[in-house]
Amino acid sequence: DGALLMSPYQIAIEFVGAAPQRASLRAVVSGGRLARSELVYSAARGDEGRRETVCVTARDSAGAILALPPACAVVVVRRCIYCVGPADTLETVMMAVGADLNWLRLWAANGNDDGDPDTATVTDPGSLAAPGGGPVRINLGALYEAEAGDTLQDLAARFQTTVRLLLSLNPDVGLAAEGAIPRLVVGQELCVIPCSGEADQDLVAA
Repeated sequence: DGALLMSPYQIAIEFVGAAPQRASLRAVVSGGRLARSELVYSAARGDEGRRETVCVTARDSAGAILALPPACAVVVVRRCIYCVGPADTLETVMMAVGADLNWLRLWAANGNDDGDPDTATVTDPGSLAAPGGGPVRINLGALYEAEAGDTLQDLAARFQTTVRLLLSLNPDVGLAAEGAIPRLVVGQELCVIPCSGEADQDLVAA
């Protein structure tokens, strides 16, 4: 959301404290008594599931803070969503996430309209560019909510994938200790690409 403020002085909208690494402010209106900026958050691979609070405020040309409290937003990076690059194909996306090269799995996840306005429906697996040149987001797999007793090894066996791929797609889970598989919390959301490999045995549950 944009922030819109008016003052008899020149207005600047800025972050509270140090600027977050992944966030930036893009001026939409700047000059005179009116200022409007949009918050842009650029998540990277490995940020899946990340939550970050970002706060902004406004200062006038006299250096005084306007009598308004800071505006804050909690940014949650969705898991199982991939932001497509200009030269990406379904095959290169599969390579990027560390899965096998069977792009048909991604086509199965994106070939039909899923009702999500934030993700694209893929009609040509060799070209993922949007007609208007705008950003394209596709589904990597399916979301699964952990149930009582679930472990990553159990899920890997059930969905015919690997623990390593589950950890790659859900970096916020992380390893509890060297060589140990973390325990899952009931209701915890996980991204899963079914049928993407044979369950591995190199990580042993604690």
